[in-house]
Amino acid sequence: MGLMRRLRSGPSTLSDGQCTVVELSDAAADIRNERERREEAERAAEKARREREGALAREKQFDELARDQEAAWTRVHAMIDTKRQSEYDAAVKLLKDLQAVPSAPTKLRTSRSGSLTYANSVTGSPPSSIG
Repeated sequence: MGLMRRLRSGPSTLSDGQCTVVELSDAAADIRNERERREEAERAAEKARREREGALAREKQFDELARDQEAAWTRVHAMIDTKRQSEYDAAVKLLKDLQAVPSAPTKLRTSRSGSLTYANSVTGSPPSSIG
């Protein structure tokens, strides 16, 4: 109904008020382009919303890590001690998160030389003390 109303409001080459195929095709293209622009704007807004939510979740995760780093280090060692690839991957992710936490200590507190070596290779920084 809206298409016909818009077409009738514009100039028509036919005397009886009907639209030509070209006019209908142009109007349909205009409507399609308008819909595509609107959908693209909605997708962009949704992507921005997801990115904001992801950033907030990441910030919350860093806050939790900063508050309880000892528990995080305990989890890292437990994951490494399982000697399973999936757990190693999770430990690497957690170590990278710990490294990114602004208040993360620069030393590794452990007595397990195997875990200490592994953690050093991930974080890229040698421990300042062991013990």
